[in-house]
Amino acid sequence: MTMTKLKGRLLMVLVFVSAGSCGGSGGGGGPVATGTLAGKIGGMSWTLVSGETDAFLSMSQPNFFTTLYAETVATCTGAGFSVASNFLIVEIPMTPGDYTSSVTFVVDPQGTNQNLITSTHVVVDAVTATTVSGGISASYDGNNSVSGQFQATICAQ
Repeated sequence: MTMTKLKGRLLMVLVFVSAGSCGGSGGGGGPVATGTLAGKIGGMSWTLVSGETDAFLSMSQPNFFTTLYAETVATCTGAGFSVASNFLIVEIPMTPGDYTSSVTFVVDPQGTNQNLITSTHVVVDAVTATTVSGGISASYDGNNSVSGQFQATICAQ
């Protein structure tokens, strides 16, 4: 891993860890929609296309550090750092169940890069050796709100 990528990941961790002390105007999430995870991020339509956990940031933790994208990303390669669209960072528990967790709406990743942190409703349906799947309902404000089903690749630790 290059020093630039490592610094980027550490910055994302610092922003994400601060979720306990920050929150959006709405916070939380309601019932989880049955279709593909979709909604708005940064006031723009957003639909899940691919997702991955971060092996390093998930290691020895009770939650997967998970990034969900609206574009195809070669999973477990670090390619997520080059995405051009808005994305989500979600703490997804490693055990099936119904949880309140943290989500970061990452807006304009190639520009001003706002990180909007709030709580979310996460339902973990299944965890296998290679994937985690379930549902998410999260709302920061009217321009940043998503709900639906997800699946993310678990990157080997």
